[in-house]
Formats: sequence, C-alpha cells, structure tokens
Amino acid sequence: MYTLLVPKEKSRREKKTGGGPFWKAYWEKEVKTNPTYYASQYKKRISALDSIINNFRKKYNKADRRYYAEIKLDERSSSKSSEPTKLWAEAGLEIVETRERNGEIFFTLSGLPEDFEKLNNITGLASFDNAFQGSGKNKDIARQVFAVTEIYDKNKTIENRISTQLQELIKGDYKGKLDCIITIHYERKLSEYENIFKEIVKKIGPDNLHKRDIEFFISNMSYRANIDIKNILSLLTDPTYGYIARIKINPEFIVQRSTPNTSFGSVQIGPLLTDEKVVLIDSGIDNPLINPFVVHPVNYLSSSDTADKKHGTSVASRFIFGHNFFSKISKNEKLEPVAKIIDVQVLNKKRDGSISVDTDILMKAIKESTNKFDVTLYNLSIASKEPINEKNDIDDSTALIDSISSKKDILFIAAVGNQNGNYGLGYNRIFNTNDETCNISAPSDAINALSVGSIAEIVHHADTICDMVDYPSPFTRKGGFRNDIKKPELVAYGGNVEKDPTNKYEAAHMIASTNKYGVDVMENNIFCRDTGTSLSAPLVTRTATLVLDYLKKSNLSNQIPLFNQNKANLVKALLIHSTSRITQAKIEDDMVKRAYGFGKAEYIPALFDDTEDTVTIIYADAINFSEKKQKIIIKLPEYLFGGNVELTFTLVYNPPINTNFKEYKMTNLQGSVGLVFPKMEDGKPTGKMDVQPLAPSHSWENYKSNYFNTIHYKKKIRRLSYLDLQIGIQMTVSNHLLNEMAEDSIFQNYAVVLSIKDISNKGKLRSELLKTSQLIELVENAVQVKV
Repeated sequence: MYTLLVPKEKSRREKKTGGGPFWKAYWEKEVKTNPTYYASQYKKRISALDSIINNFRKKYNKADRRYYAEIKLDERSSSKSSEPTKLWAEAGLEIVETRERNGEIFFTLSGLPEDFEKLNNITGLASFDNAFQGSGKNKDIARQVFAVTEIYDKNKTIENRISTQLQELIKGDYKGKLDCIITIHYERKLSEYENIFKEIVKKIGPDNLHKRDIEFFISNMSYRANIDIKNILSLLTDPTYGYIARIKINPEFIVQRSTPNTSFGSVQIGPLLTDEKVVLIDSGIDNPLINPFVVHPVNYLSSSDTADKKHGTSVASRFIFGHNFFSKISKNEKLEPVAKIIDVQVLNKKRDGSISVDTDILMKAIKESTNKFDVTLYNLSIASKEPINEKNDIDDSTALIDSISSKKDILFIAAVGNQNGNYGLGYNRIFNTNDETCNISAPSDAINALSVGSIAEIVHHADTICDMVDYPSPFTRKGGFRNDIKKPELVAYGGNVEKDPTNKYEAAHMIASTNKYGVDVMENNIFCRDTGTSLSAPLVTRTATLVLDYLKKSNLSNQIPLFNQNKANLVKALLIHSTSRITQAKIEDDMVKRAYGFGKAEYIPALFDDTEDTVTIIYADAINFSEKKQKIIIKLPEYLFGGNVELTFTLVYNPPINTNFKEYKMTNLQGSVGLVFPKMEDGKPTGKMDVQPLAPSHSWENYKSNYFNTIHYKKKIRRLSYLDLQIGIQMTVSNHLLNEMAEDSIFQNYAVVLSIKDISNKGKLRSELLKTSQLIELVENAVQVKV
C-alpha cells in the first residue's frame, strides 16, 4: 500500500502591500467620463441623506441611550474592500449587523445621539469636489458618504427583527404563549446583561423572562422568554427596546424512532481497531455488547426527565461496529469495534413519546464536553425539528459549534435530520418543493462541522421510493441555501422507504418498511433495523476515527509543525478528498444532487491506495493576515512535459464566525493550484514569475465558493507546458474582525490535499518525485488502518 506524501519544506511566505483609496476605479474611470452628471447625482443623494439623518437625530435624543439606524449601501459596496468603514469610525458609530437581502447590502449602526450628530455634520460637509479631486482622509470620507443610498429607523420596527415562523404566527393571529429567544444587539456588553433583563421584565413580567448561561453567548447576549404575540409587538415597537436585534421561536431538537424486529444469539467481538475516544452526544447507551467500550458517561437529564436510551444505543452500534454487522454475525465473524465512546446523555422521552432535548441543555452539553475532554471527534445525531429557512438567523447551536470548532482542534460530525410527509410526491419532487421543507436542520448547517446525509443501499424499482443504489434516501435533507453552500458534505447508508399504494404512509406501513429497508442497529438488548440520517452520521464518524488514528500513529506530526492544531482540518479534508477516488452516483436532478454533497467517503483505502501513477500530497499550516500568500512549489518530473495529468485539490479551514454580519465567516481563504513560469516582456524574461491557474469554473461538482470553507475540484491538464506546480493559499479578513483584533494576531489554520495522476500511466511518477527529495513519504507506526 502506497502512503501519502508530505512536502519536505514549510510553505513559502509573501508579505502584503498596502491597498488603494476607496472606490478608486469608480472615481478615476467612470466618474471622470462625465463629472457634471455625477456631481448632480452626488448632490441629490447627499441632500436626501442629510435630511433623513437630521430628522432621526431630532427624534431620538436621550443622551444616555443608544439608537439604531439601518443603512442601505450602493451596490458597489458589496465586497469587503468596498465597505465604507472610515465613515462610521469618524462618526463614532458601531456596525452591529450586516445583511444581504435580494442582492442589496444593509448595515445596522448603533450610536448615542452625539454620534448621529457627528454623522449629520459629516454628510453636511461632504462634497463632490472632495470626493473627485480631494486627497487623503477627506477624499475617502467624501466618497464613502456617497456609498450610502438610504437610511431607515430601526428602533420601533418589527421588520427583519422576527423569524419567519413568528411572522406566520402573527399573520395567523396566534393567541397562545410561545417559547422564544430574545437576542440583543452585538455591541451591548455583558456588564449590561442584568440591567437589560430588568428593563425587559418591566414590559413583560418577571415570570416570562429567563436568563441564559453566559457560556452560550458567541456573539450576542440573549434571553429565553415565554411570551405571546402581543408581548412581541409591544417590545419591538417601543424605541426603549431598540437593542433587541431579533426574536425567534426556540428550536426543538428531536430524533425519530422505529420499531425493532430481530434478535440474534452469541456475538464474537475482536480487539479495538484504534486507541481513539469519540464523544457521542445523544440519548445515552445501554447494551451489553457496547457498554464495555463506554468511558466517562455524562448525564444531563434532570430527576424529572425520563431516559430512553434506544436512539443513542443504535447510533453507538453503527459507530462501534459499522455497517451491515448482521451479515458478519450470521457468518460467525468477529465484529470490529473501532474506538471507545464518551457517552454524553442529553435526549429524554416526553409525555407524547417523542425523544428531544431543550436548546440550552444541548448547548450546555456541547460547551462543557469540549472544555472537559481532550477529544477531536464528536458525533451529533440530533437535529432541529424545523428545517433551515434562509431568511432566518443562524441557530445558536450552529453558531456554538462553529465557534468552538474555530478555536479548538475539534470536528463535529452531524446528521442533517429527517424530513417526513412528502413521500407521496414521488422521488424527485420530494427534493424539488421550492421551499425550505427539505432543507437540512440545525446544527448540521455549521460550516465547520462535517454534515452527513443518508443514501439507500437496498432498492427495488417497483417497491421502494428510491430505486437507485446510492441515491439519497427519501427522508434525507438537502443543502444549497445561503449562497449554495455545500451541505451535506458526505453521505452514508441510512435506509430506504417502501412505497405505499394508498399514499398515506401511516405508522403501520412505516414500521413494515423499516423492517425491510432499514439498516442494522442494536438497541438495549436486541438487534433490529432502523432508518434515518442519525444512523448515517456514525458511519462517517467511524471512518474519521480510523483516519485520525492513522495520522496520529504516522510521522506526520514530525513533518507538519502545526499538526496538533489541524487534525480536524486534515481528517475533514481527507474524507472529502477521498470522494473523488470512489465511484459516486451519477445524479442528474440539481436538487437531488444537493442532498448528496461530495458523495460517499466510507472506503478507507481510497485515502491510501496511490499507485506509481498517482500520488497524494497533504499539508497543514496557518496563514497570518500580514501575509499576501503562502505557497508550496512542487517540481514535476521532466518526462511529464507535453503529457497529460489530472489534479484533484481539496482545501479545508475552520474560520471564526459572527452571526451579526453577512459574511458569517470572518476569514476567507482562496486556495489555488497553478503552473509557475517566467514572466516575459518583449520576448525577454523580466526576472519575475507568473502563474497559470489550473482550476475549472465553479460548479456543484467542482466546488470553490467564497461563501463556504471547503474547496474541492478536479482538473485535467492536456499537453503540460510547465513543470513547476504551485499550491497557493491567500487570506482576506472581515473588516469587523480587524476592528476587534490586532492584524498580527489573526491566524487561520488550514489543511490541503492534492492528488496528481499521470494519465498516460507510465508507472514512474511516484518514484521520480521522490528522487528529487522535495517530498517525504508518510511512515506508518505500529498500527495500520484496518477496514
């Protein structure tokens, strides 16, 4: 078996140079063509803004109270480098939220009356002459004023301050009380938490508002509230409570269960495959075959909660023993347990029979577990009942997972959730409802997590809704929202659904369907079948455990100085990269594709099955904001000149996040592969080098979106014309992060994987590359990966 390769030297660094004036190209090219016209436009816009700001200032003038205005930006300010940041700094205003709605950019500003007075003075002094022909700060400020097209009062409106669910309930004149979360604007300090609590209590009463654990606060403070529609409207239309950013329904986190059907006799169990420990956050584990592998059980149930460990035990069985262990048992083969489990019990049984967990309990378990245990991998087969709605805020649990994963070397592997009730539509239409019905559920939308959907293994054309092997299961959920982020990333077997001739899909039919088309699981004392993405996620967690164990037992930590802070990135990158080495389902429907992600990644040798014609190079590092670029140069063998090669590239990083800003991720890495060649002028080399990019256009298959933190694509190069291959990494940083951190303290960890294949199959690529001493083979230690 050929092993992975690692660059012998660290990546090379290039330092940044300074940027140019605000909107430089616009003013020096477009405006210059017709200054008279643009002077007129400038005067109209500034006059309107001056009038609006002046009225706002007169309306809200309590000296010690902060007020909120929403400003709409010119379309030219859609990128980070075009945001008018100096304008707000000059006025003393703070940006507390940015949003993109229908392609337009909106900022919410917070300030005291005196700050809005300063803004009023700035707009009053701004002039076209300063913007067009001025210099220095005055020129930039004058141009930035022109970037603002409209200003709105945000102190007594409900628009964009309530969730879609609440909007629908208000329209329907709902009368009951609602379990809600009240989120406070970003700039309010923790020291104000108690006073804000008292102020809201005056409005809605002490029994209706509850404090939350401050450990949950990632970007914003928040409270739990049991209130009706009247309370909500009363709060949001009173300027006193303008500091309320949003009110939303508290999500319900659930799991679905089926009915057991089979039992077996004696079972043989082999030794552990790895030395790893993995955290499972679920309903608890209780099975005589699994219990010996459980360490450090943690219970978050109260004395009044009812435990039901069936779901957690089923999930654990899939993780511990893998897929299709019924077959091994029937053949008297030994089961192969993969690792020990830290069992974190949060789910409990409700009076209606459902299995669920309160939001705050789930977040407490996540927060405390990640602080207590030195573990890289976490399995989370729990999802919110409601799917993600693109118009709504990112859930607190999602933000918590993303925040933790950006700071610690942790990878959450999360099930995307199950959707039910649309089976009668037919297979393709299930995924083409043109609404959020089939969207994945929180917290699997966490960009730093690895999200897992379900695919079907057992299919019958006449009998099952999904009739193609490895196609998404009828109950799985799809991504593709929020600028088409690729969620789930991976899929694994989770079952199928039998067609119901009556189209009713009632309980009796679903139980019979599960008994036929479910996957192997263990419950407390028996073996049975079940279906769901909850059972797909632990298969990926199992694979991730094998990969992590392999990397830790190799010499990789000696070759990559930042290995110990990039283990999660490396595992995630390798799993996603492996999908390109496996035959994947050929799906035509665009929405069905969005339930499939990059595909399957449960075939371990795909990570380590290189040949003499194919090599895979892995690397991990951290890039600093001060660096223009990091790059790795690989000199390809001479014999490849004029030949054909295929490149597969994967980049994964774990950015810090902030839910208040449209970017969400506060850093953005661009990863590229290119051929380096001498730059020429008049037929002579200039002494500088240029790069020929080798990347296909962005698509769902060849994915390299700026809105996501994973890049993965494949590219064939015909008639190779240069031999210096460069991997380049560049970073841009949100202005909001720059306001909070010193530039030299902003680092972003990342992992890259690059496969190079000699299409001509001459059988010497690997040996020729190793001769040059630029790459080192990954050396296995005592334990080899087993499958």
